[in-house]
Amino acid sequence: MAPHNPAPEDGQSNVQFVDSSVPLYYQLATILREKIISGRFVVGDKFPTEADLVVLYSVSRATVRGALQSLKDEGLIRREAGRGTFVSGMPEFTGTLKMDGTLNGLIAMGLATSPRLVELQQVTVTAQQAEVLGMEPGTPAIRACRVRYYKDHPYCYIINTLPVDIGEKLSEADWESGSILQHLQTEHHIQLGDADEYVRATVADANLARWLQVRIGAPLLQVDYLIRDSKGRPVESPTIFYRSDMHAFTLRLTWSPESPGKAEGWSLRDE
Repeated sequence: MAPHNPAPEDGQSNVQFVDSSVPLYYQLATILREKIISGRFVVGDKFPTEADLVVLYSVSRATVRGALQSLKDEGLIRREAGRGTFVSGMPEFTGTLKMDGTLNGLIAMGLATSPRLVELQQVTVTAQQAEVLGMEPGTPAIRACRVRYYKDHPYCYIINTLPVDIGEKLSEADWESGSILQHLQTEHHIQLGDADEYVRATVADANLARWLQVRIGAPLLQVDYLIRDSKGRPVESPTIFYRSDMHAFTLRLTWSPESPGKAEGWSLRDE
């Protein structure tokens, strides 16, 4: 069977590289990577030649070579002498781990992944953190930074902030095993109540890129939680940065008799 070689789309030669502060090879590598991940190219496909890409994207040969080297370093393409360049792989964990948006799902994620403690210290909460946790600005709190691994690959980076009287109950061993929420429930008899969750898109800075083993500027999913006990007291406020190639939310939507204009649970932010 002849290899599947997707033809260039009309107008692709006019692709605009919109961020002049980001090297062109990096932007081109991102475009080509998306074509592999989305299935436009599949494993075994012959990749366009350097000359084809120069014409297709109106860039220099040096830019094309830099982009192809990035894809090669990631294991997405391979070069064969005398034959050309071929798609050789896909990101290994695309879409493999999901959460259902509940506290049980958050605990399950903690049990399914392996944590590594990066930092544990007492800090002074900012005015914003104080408002979230119901504290006075300047109040001490416990902050832990961890990386969670799934099948030996970094899955998410977590910053946990807890009131001192709750955070001091947890040992370093607790932070490096299982789920913190489960530890608080089963070992310290804190009955969980409910949580608020705010999800948004972000990108990896140098620190997140290092720990999550992604490129600086790679897309991430940021989820901010406020978790309360059964009496409504804030227990902790974790911020989790998920690798977008490994994480997805699943939500079940049900019909409500409320008028659409009166439905609660959503808002528009003007920032």
